[in-house]
Amino acid sequence: MRMLTAALAILLGGLSSAGAHEVTAIDGLYFRRGQSRHLEESLTLLQGLLARAPDDPELLWRLARSLVRSGEGLPDRQDQVRLFRRAEEAARRAVERAPDSAEAHFWLGVAMARRGQARGVLSSLFMVGPLRREMAEVLRLEPRHGGAHHVLGQVYAQLPALAGGDKDAALREFELAVSLSPGYTVNYVVLAQAYAAAGRKDEARATLRRLFLVEQPADPATLDQDLAEGRRLLEKL
Repeated sequence: MRMLTAALAILLGGLSSAGAHEVTAIDGLYFRRGQSRHLEESLTLLQGLLARAPDDPELLWRLARSLVRSGEGLPDRQDQVRLFRRAEEAARRAVERAPDSAEAHFWLGVAMARRGQARGVLSSLFMVGPLRREMAEVLRLEPRHGGAHHVLGQVYAQLPALAGGDKDAALREFELAVSLSPGYTVNYVVLAQAYAAAGRKDEARATLRRLFLVEQPADPATLDQDLAEGRRLLEKL
């Protein structure tokens, strides 16, 4: 409640651009999006600040991030596509205004990937090239960006082989994601799944044991879901 009060105070404060306090409030709401209506409140705060500073790239990519997460929670695919498209537009504007922002490129790629998933793989093959280019740009700007490797791993894992899918390449990308971003618990889940699919069950179990030892998750909102998925997978191994 105190975080929400502070966030709304910032929103109503008439500031013309985002500063450290505003960004802290937005990120705090986002990373606690599993609680109450924090994701919706992050969107409200972002939209209010963007009304005053519509070209702020830090706000724009954060808007894309919150729109992506909002879309993921919708049951209807058409509604998902609509929000993912809005996220894509916001991230693209961020890239135009800050071409050297790794996060702007990253969330543009994530929004594209989510829209592609919602449309179906065969309807979205044309997006694979642009998506890979965005992740390549992320890694050029920030070589140790584990999230980009996670996204690339998902691309290789989900595409048909004839369209560039490669299970071995996916596994390597997931290994890099865990190595570079060990605080993101979802990375362990997808890596364990990739090991299991490759018949490397001992490595899958070892990866899940590492998941269960994470004490300070980088994204607390996904922790419970990732732990539950990890336990389900471990029971099958």
